[in-house]
Amino acid sequence: MDVHLAFVIVLLVSNVQSSSSRPLGDPISAIQGLVSRNLGPQYVGFFEYEVISDQAGSDVFEVHSDSQQKKPVLRGNNGVSLASALNFYLKYSCNCSISWGRDGTGNQLNLPHPLPLPSTKLRMVSPVKYRYYQNVCTVSYSMVWWDFARWQQEIDWMALNGLNLILSFTGQEYVWRQLYSSVGVTETELQQYFSGAAFLAWQRMGNIKGWGSPLDNEWIDNQAQLQKQILNATRQFGMINVLPGFAGHVPDAIARIYPNATLIKSAAWGNFNSTYTEVFLLQPTDPIFAALGKAFYKLLIAEFGTDHVYNCDTYNEMDPSSSDPTFLANTNAAIYEAMAAVDPDAIFLMQAWLFHSGFWTNDRIEAFLSGVPDASMLILDLNSEQEPLWQSTHSYFGKPFIWCLLHNYGGTRGIYGNLTTIAVEPLLALRASGSTMVGVGMTPEAIEHNPVVYDLMGEMSWRQDPVNVAAWVSQYAVRRYGSYSPSAQTSWHLLLQGAYIYQWSWNIKSIVDRAPDFIMELDLSFNSTSIAQAFAGLVQASLGHEVSPEVGPYRYDLVDVGRQTMVNLFYDLQTMFTLAYLKYGQTKVNSSDEILSISTAMLDLLNDLDALLGSDTNFLLGHWIADARAMAMTSSLADNLEFNARNQIAMWGPDENIEDYAGKEWSGQVKDYYGGRWSLFTSSVWEAVRSGQTFDQSTYEEARFEFERAWSYAVHPYPTEPQGDTIEIAVGVYQKYFRSAAYIQERYVAEAGVDVVGGDLYGSPSQPWTRDLGQVAFLCDVNPTCVGFNSVGILKNSTQPLSSIKDTTQSTLSSVCTDNCAGVIYRWYLQNCQGRCQHQHDALDRASLSSLGCCYNSTASNQNFGMVMPTLQNCGLVPAVGSCRAPFSVSPSPSPSPTPNAAAANTAAALVFYLGLLYVCAVMVCGVCHQHMSRNKDSSLVVNMELQLHCSFRVNCIFRQYCHPANSSFIPRPKVTQLYLRFHHCLHSTVLLHQDTATSVCGHMANINPSSGHSYLSPHSQKTWDTPKLDCSHVRQSICVSRKESSAWLHAVPNSSLA
Repeated sequence: MDVHLAFVIVLLVSNVQSSSSRPLGDPISAIQGLVSRNLGPQYVGFFEYEVISDQAGSDVFEVHSDSQQKKPVLRGNNGVSLASALNFYLKYSCNCSISWGRDGTGNQLNLPHPLPLPSTKLRMVSPVKYRYYQNVCTVSYSMVWWDFARWQQEIDWMALNGLNLILSFTGQEYVWRQLYSSVGVTETELQQYFSGAAFLAWQRMGNIKGWGSPLDNEWIDNQAQLQKQILNATRQFGMINVLPGFAGHVPDAIARIYPNATLIKSAAWGNFNSTYTEVFLLQPTDPIFAALGKAFYKLLIAEFGTDHVYNCDTYNEMDPSSSDPTFLANTNAAIYEAMAAVDPDAIFLMQAWLFHSGFWTNDRIEAFLSGVPDASMLILDLNSEQEPLWQSTHSYFGKPFIWCLLHNYGGTRGIYGNLTTIAVEPLLALRASGSTMVGVGMTPEAIEHNPVVYDLMGEMSWRQDPVNVAAWVSQYAVRRYGSYSPSAQTSWHLLLQGAYIYQWSWNIKSIVDRAPDFIMELDLSFNSTSIAQAFAGLVQASLGHEVSPEVGPYRYDLVDVGRQTMVNLFYDLQTMFTLAYLKYGQTKVNSSDEILSISTAMLDLLNDLDALLGSDTNFLLGHWIADARAMAMTSSLADNLEFNARNQIAMWGPDENIEDYAGKEWSGQVKDYYGGRWSLFTSSVWEAVRSGQTFDQSTYEEARFEFERAWSYAVHPYPTEPQGDTIEIAVGVYQKYFRSAAYIQERYVAEAGVDVVGGDLYGSPSQPWTRDLGQVAFLCDVNPTCVGFNSVGILKNSTQPLSSIKDTTQSTLSSVCTDNCAGVIYRWYLQNCQGRCQHQHDALDRASLSSLGCCYNSTASNQNFGMVMPTLQNCGLVPAVGSCRAPFSVSPSPSPSPTPNAAAANTAAALVFYLGLLYVCAVMVCGVCHQHMSRNKDSSLVVNMELQLHCSFRVNCIFRQYCHPANSSFIPRPKVTQLYLRFHHCLHSTVLLHQDTATSVCGHMANINPSSGHSYLSPHSQKTWDTPKLDCSHVRQSICVSRKESSAWLHAVPNSSLA
């Protein structure tokens, strides 16, 4: 053993303090402190608190009432259980909530007075031992600038949500400095190794070194003291803290100090050059690893105590130097033995992220894990909701694992998350045959976004059975806003059906905060229209005085949903911009006016977005920068920390290495940084087109790099106080970007019988993401070449009468309509699918077609009804075929007053009845498969601009003849038992008909446009609803909408604006 190390180990033995034993905490003091901090000191005495025994080793809490004291009683076996009891009481007895939000703005605590007594006793027993929190990246992406006051707020949130196993990584550089200094690493060599404060997570994992340095010694000292405060607070609640372990990543100086050590240079990471990556890994099987590891654990425990759980990720996003099974087993054994030599009760906690690499076959994973006893290891299945590994690894070959919700990468802003998965999958994993699951966890790379996702995940750590997600979301909206709001209820169900039931991809990040370009991939699986309509509903909730404008969570949601609506619309603008440039490239026809108009709208939208974000304290770049600077004791260090803060959320490295990965849609960054880049891009394109030149991509990229670098190194403050009134700004945004029905009535007219094949300005397969009438009209207004739009939102630049277009589908459509009018509707939907899928359907199986949201069947002789969809059993959540019962009846909606358009109303009522009947069968009897719901690629089913049947999710259901009354011809082909239906969300299952608007704007309802396949039922049939069959003898061509001044005619799209 080297003399340096021998001396250090001997010296350290005497320094292990009594803090090595885990404090038991004080549950009553912990819960009373939480009540005082969050509800107010006066509320501490409003509750009774009792500590009870666990249930066979499982955490438990109870909520009931004291009949004598007339107080709510909170009971639990530790501080976390007591806090969970309080949280359930606040949610379900008081309609209140506590969530993320700066300075308490995420809380809705309008408590009833006196406090209500629970009507029944609630007892909850956690089905799992561990409820884990944090990702190794969270401390850098979200928590790096926190003081203890902010940490205390987070610890309270953890306790309320039942979290009891906490990653505690703050302040560890203090221990590393002690260790490396003691063996001869110089101060200069340490500064070359330590990264800057905002990049410590990746330096700790051996991915980078030195980037963003220096790391000030005073900052290191202060972080160590902060860690002690954090640990004291968490241990009061009885939480288990996961401390850092010795993974083997070491400074370059170790090669100088131990020239015979087995050191492996890690592969370059994240496109960094060798100055900042290729970190040395001390081979775990080398004796020096064991010696340094033991020294580290002694120092760590002496400084911070221990709860006996340590995290090591030796091979995070890097592969071992050998695939030999014996080598892999010995390597992992050596990592564990270093901690166990100092702490015999040590549990080795490891993220399973490394196993997503192609290097790790099952044989290698099994060999690697075999080096540690099962009882001494804990695996985080880090991304269980998207890419679970526990199944393919047979529950990690016997190692206990935690089912984790990763959900977020880098702090990406976006409204997304699969609530259905959260409500079901952890319980299924727990009950799976041979499962070794022992916990659930929240492991986002960054936090303070999508609070609904984490609210439900917190509850599922206590629940033994799945929740009804739709009912749960309804309750969530009430307690989040403190009152029942019809508009807010509608908005939240639109969000559920448009965003919160989907699996999501890496491309969810908005193009706003990505380097500008022409072709930009984006996850379009989400229902942009539903999100836009949800924003409209939240605006209406304020205008209708349904929600107090002072409620912090409401204002947050209004900004956040508005933000998502605007960045989604920006995608449509950018696509139009790209199409305009491509048209110039193909035809050399000058399109500079078109490009200028669209780019002006793009930059205008970014300015409006920045103003909306700037109205809420939770969306301010100023806080991120001010909090960073506040941690410095000198101006030079403050400037360095500001650089760290800026660079992480922008270039992420010296050379755009992981550019925009951690970008935030915050006020200040949107206007100055993202707006500046988009302005540079669009102006460069416009100038090229104006002068008849080709856009110079390389010159633009050089200029963009210099702009980004200048912004990263800039030193100037941004506002830390909100600017403007959120409600007023949100209303202004809505009025600007959603054209009203009155506006459309003034500017556009409806007419039948015109369209043009190939006249798409922005059309199939690149249809606008939005299908909202008000937004589509806005897009058309922005583009000076647009003369109108059709029934699925495709923008048009020319038209011609249908009589001049050869009709190849009329006979098929007529025969279908003769058999059953419902066939027209399916034809309309099918054609939309077919247009997107026919070029590739031959190579796709049913599951692939389903994932694309298409219903086209290449083998069907009759394409009108040749639909294929996977059965519900594929979801694993619904009964098998044959569970349908019938017949059903639907309560009729109130009849509208007689008007000249009564025929339209009658037909619409018939349509509503039919579709309502089908909807009831699908939802009430056959069930809804949430895992295979819509991907919003096609338009709503709406019979005119103001006659709205908004059912926002698709329903997969197996239908049999007895799902409908006998002798029904509703299913045109009896052998076709799988129907794939597209709806938009129904408000109270009613249809609203504004006859004046329908008459003056639409003229009449649409039926069929043979050239495009978009069709509706005719309003001119005088047939009343008295049988399951409609008279289709009055088939008409589809209506059109165009600008009045252009004298052109195009199709109408569904209106969902607030008129």
